[in-house]
Amino acid sequence: MLPSRLEFVPSPREVSSFVDHPPSQNELDVDTTKITMNEEDQILDLDREWNEAYSRLDCTALDRIIANDWVCIDGAGLVITKSELLSRVASSASFLDPHKFDEIALRVFGGAAIVTGRLSGQMRDSDGTHDVNQRYMRVYVKRNERWQAVATQVTKIKEQS
Repeated sequence: MLPSRLEFVPSPREVSSFVDHPPSQNELDVDTTKITMNEEDQILDLDREWNEAYSRLDCTALDRIIANDWVCIDGAGLVITKSELLSRVASSASFLDPHKFDEIALRVFGGAAIVTGRLSGQMRDSDGTHDVNQRYMRVYVKRNERWQAVATQVTKIKEQS
């Protein structure tokens, strides 16, 4: 599912430039659309890469996607750092099979973006097979012309009785 809305927040210099030399409507339509769609695609692609890397236990890809100052509140309510997550993934004997990431939505706020989604499937490990149903929220920021995840919140979906 593609996001329904993107937001562009101009810098004070851009606002001043617009006031002094307003662009034509044609310039605004073309430039803004190209920039916005490119940013949207970059963020959604990065989030898809995260999802694929996580299910493959690919620490190299996760290390690239996640910023060094990333912080997460996991499904148990624990606060974990990037190094703790990578250690968990590297030492994991469990894997998702089958699994599905869906209900993905994106909101962009200038140099920051929030992606929400759902993971459902089964986790297989030495204790057997367990259902996995959770929602996540990831916060990405653009630093040095590169998007990276800086925060994540994971919430287990409670089974209905």
